[in-house]
Amino acid sequence: MLYFAGDTGSIDNGNVHAALVRAIQRLEQNPNPHVNLVVLLDGPATLDTFRITFSSQANYQPLGEKRMDDPATLVQFVQQAQSDFPADHYYLAVADHANGVQGIAWDTTTNSNRTALLTPNEIRQALATITSNGSQPIDIIHFDGCSFGLLENAVIAQDYAQYMVASQNIGWSVFAYDDYRNAVSNNSLPADLAVAIAQRYMERVSQQQYPYTISVLDLNQLSSTLSALDAFSVALTDFALVNQSNRSILANIRNQSQKFDSGGETYLTINDEDSYIDLVDFATRTKLQLTGYNIPTTANNLIEAVTGSEPLVIYESHRSGSFDYFGSAISWNLDGAHGISLYYPKRAAGAMYGDYTSGATFPNFYSQVSWHAYLQASVAPLAPGEQLPDDQPSPLAPLDPLMHHTFLPTVVR
Repeated sequence: MLYFAGDTGSIDNGNVHAALVRAIQRLEQNPNPHVNLVVLLDGPATLDTFRITFSSQANYQPLGEKRMDDPATLVQFVQQAQSDFPADHYYLAVADHANGVQGIAWDTTTNSNRTALLTPNEIRQALATITSNGSQPIDIIHFDGCSFGLLENAVIAQDYAQYMVASQNIGWSVFAYDDYRNAVSNNSLPADLAVAIAQRYMERVSQQQYPYTISVLDLNQLSSTLSALDAFSVALTDFALVNQSNRSILANIRNQSQKFDSGGETYLTINDEDSYIDLVDFATRTKLQLTGYNIPTTANNLIEAVTGSEPLVIYESHRSGSFDYFGSAISWNLDGAHGISLYYPKRAAGAMYGDYTSGATFPNFYSQVSWHAYLQASVAPLAPGEQLPDDQPSPLAPLDPLMHHTFLPTVVR
């Protein structure tokens, strides 16, 4: 079940929609008898939403203009697909621009000011309806967009999906759904397919030597990670509340840790202003640099929960490197990636920070983990004269791996 939210013309001039159309064209080739495919595709114009099935060519059913930012649209699409094509296992991908704390599936026909999207809380509400409150969970959910590999986003699917595929950093719009489909055999298990999807994505991107991140989470192991993070958060909070010197030490460890693009300025760069950090890298650095307050023990327990014998992250792959973006050389060091990120802003300011620490953005995460209390105790406020952070950063765009443009001369008479 492929939820292709390509109605982003005012954001990307239709580039994502074009990449999604190419993915549909590839899906018309070499059908797999073990797989039924259903696509909901929305384009950048009006009255261009289609439900697509394959036999083996793409059969387009016009639906007028659907709001891809409406959770009811997602619910209706999945429920109809499950009714029309009963299956042993279900894979759901949501493909579009994304940004971990903001959401995914922008629809600029609904609202051209970039405020119409599926928020994390709306996605969780939709999944609750789709799965009858978890009694019939989705096998694999794939957030095929940028920077959605946050632990908070894993909690979106808690109890509603078995496995989650996502990228910690900017994603590439390879949309390799033909490869993912071809990985299915008559005895494929969900875990095997989830890992195969991540591997096929890695292979497609690696052909161009581009930097990337991709990981697979076993959501059945999520509770132990959340419990470990809660204990780690309490220990850090106790340390942070002692004095300003301790808070400065924590800020330095945060700045040393692996970060991922969270939007804002400068576009496509990774620096200390970015708000997404690698959870394992931060915990490892904290364990090595701090003693007392039960910090080394709780940090080690958290690392074990994510990467140990029964890990949350069952597959992770990344590559550092550089690429050309319209004449600008972009370089990403992703050596500290371990497959799962966490929201950790540099400054305690702005509506995004306030919504997060009040529990409005991720209420389920907020109720299980006291990370918000740690942020409130440790993150520095704005200094006098500092500019407020951008609370509406641009949606992070999946980068086009083709990265070339053809210009043709035009004669006008």
